[in-house]
Formats: sequence, structure tokens, C-alpha cells
Amino acid sequence: MRDKTEAAPVSGIPVGPDLGDHDREAAAGSSRSATAVIDRAVVVALQQKDRAALKHVYQELGGRFYAICFRILADRHLAEDAVQATFIRIWNKAPTLRSLDAFVGWACRIATNTALQSLRKLQRRDALSREVAESEPEPALEAPHDRRIDLDQAIARLTPRRRAVLVLYDVEGYQHREISEMLGISEGTSKAHLFHARAALKQYLER
Repeated sequence: MRDKTEAAPVSGIPVGPDLGDHDREAAAGSSRSATAVIDRAVVVALQQKDRAALKHVYQELGGRFYAICFRILADRHLAEDAVQATFIRIWNKAPTLRSLDAFVGWACRIATNTALQSLRKLQRRDALSREVAESEPEPALEAPHDRRIDLDQAIARLTPRRRAVLVLYDVEGYQHREISEMLGISEGTSKAHLFHARAALKQYLER
């Protein structure tokens, strides 16, 4: 059930299927270190509740947010919900942003935290099976019959916690200290999850 505080779309901002495949493909290489600039005037307008400014941010960063959320959640519909929740939070929190030049990083962190919050909700629903999955070796990932490599598909088949660590460290550029705080685990556990996730992907890529 979707959080009631995040259920209503922000007027004028497309959500769900309106985030087209082209935007998703363009965002495939997005990471926290990627160059992206939102003009300071747009940020100021957003802080003043200008919906045109929010739509501009959507057009510039919507695909990148989707890439972050999809890689963490491995589910299209959950990722779309997380993107929508991200923009609602950006709309509500923009007036509190002090450093206008830090807007992109700030917004991407909101997207990351929103996806992680959704992931935690899923894990709480099935805590026992998650614990069993995390304690067992990563299942072998079978390559497609045509041998074409789909990295996102391989990432999606990792256990949720290992997938989250891999995406946060290797894709978004967070350090283990930051990841441990975001996921509520120790730095050592974060490193172990990354090791096992990389090993599973390596096995897949070498098939």
C-alpha cells in the first residue's frame, strides 16, 4: 500500500509510463559523479513553488532518478512509484536547501533514500525469507542463450541487500561508511555484500 503522504502526483509532472524507454536508456549510465547542472534560477523558482521549474527538473533528472530507483528495486512499477515520491519530496523540501549549487547531488540523494525506504518496506514484509537468502551463497546467474550480456538483469537477480550495496558503491559512488549508515549495517557487512555481489556478476559475465 502506498504511503498516503506520497500518493498524489504533483500537478504537471508526468509519472509512471510517461517516463519513456528513451529516458530510461539515456539514464543507464547515470551515476552520482555524472555531470548535471540545474541553473540556480530554476532552483530559486522551485523553492518559490514554481511548477514550471519542477517540470524542468523532471525533464533534466527524471531519467537519472529512474535509473537509480530501478537498479535498487529491480522492479519497474516500484521504481516509478519511487520516482514520483522523489519529486514530491523535492517539491516539499526545496525551500530548505541552502546551497543552490548542490541541488543535483541533494536531489539524487533524495531519490536514493526514497528507493532504499521502499526496499526496506519490502524486506520487512518478508523478513524471514530475506534472512535465509542473505545467509546462502548467491545463486548462479545463467547467461541468456544468445550469450548477450544484460548487466541490469544480472543486478536485478542479486539479493536485495547485495544489490543495494553494489548499486550504491559501484554505480552511485558512495563509500562504505555512507552505505552502512543508509542501510543500517556495519561497514564490514557492506564490504562483504559488495564482494559477493561482484563475484556473482563476474560469474555471469564470464559464462
